[in-house]
Amino acid sequence: MTGFRVTFDLKFSYPVTLPRVLRTGTAPAYITGRPGIKMESPHGSAGFRTEARPRLQWRVISTVALALSALVVAELSSHRIDQDTLRLVLRTTARTSALLFAAGFATPFWPRLKSYSDSLLLSFSFSQILHLIAIVWLVTIRNTQRALIDPPGLLAYTCVAVIVFRISCEQASRVSDGFRQLETVALYVFWLIITGAFAGFFPGIRFSGLHLSIVLFLCASLVIRLYSRMKMHRSWRPIETSSQP
Repeated sequence: MTGFRVTFDLKFSYPVTLPRVLRTGTAPAYITGRPGIKMESPHGSAGFRTEARPRLQWRVISTVALALSALVVAELSSHRIDQDTLRLVLRTTARTSALLFAAGFATPFWPRLKSYSDSLLLSFSFSQILHLIAIVWLVTIRNTQRALIDPPGLLAYTCVAVIVFRISCEQASRVSDGFRQLETVALYVFWLIITGAFAGFFPGIRFSGLHLSIVLFLCASLVIRLYSRMKMHRSWRPIETSSQP
C-alpha cells in the first residue's frame, strides 16, 4: 500500500497510509499534533486536521458557576436590592469576567493548559450572563431602557455568543474552519473592549489601582497567547517528507 513518512522536529515519525488521507481528509491526532497543519506528500499537498478535541472540564465550570452564584446571592442578600447593590454585582461580575477571560484567552496553545481554555471561556460566559442580568435589572429599576442600546456592550455580547457557539459546535464536531477564524476575531475584539473598559476608555468604569492590575493581567494574557502560538507553530512545523513503497 502506498504511503509516506512525515518527520517532525520533535524527533519522531509515523507512516500514514495515503488512501485513508484521501478518503477522510484527516490524520490521527498523534500524527498531526494540531489542527490545520499542512504536510506535503508525493501526490501533492494535503491539509490534516486533528481528530482530538479537548474535553470540557465540567468540574472547573461547575465550581466557578457555583462560586459566582453564591457570591452574587450573598451580595444581594446582604443589603436591600437597590441601585447600589446592583452596581456592586456589576463590578464583581465585570472583574471576574475579565480574569476568567484572560485565563482562557492565554492558554489555548499551552500543551499542559489548553484542555482548560474552553472551560475557562465557558466559565467567563457564565459570569457575563450574570453581568447582563444585573444590567437589565438595574435598567429596569431606573426605568432607563434606552441605556441597553450600547454599541460596545452589544458588540461585546455578540463576541461572547460567537465564542460559546464555537465551543458548543467544537464538542459536536460541527464547526468549520471559517467559523473558527470568526471566533478568533471575536476573541481579539472582546479583548480590546474589556481592556479598554478597565483602562477607563468607556464610561461607567473608573480607572483605579485594581483596574490597572486587571489591565496588566489582560495585556499579559495577550503576550502569552501570541508567544505560545508562535512557539507551537515553530515546534510542529514538518521539516522532512519522504515517500516509501
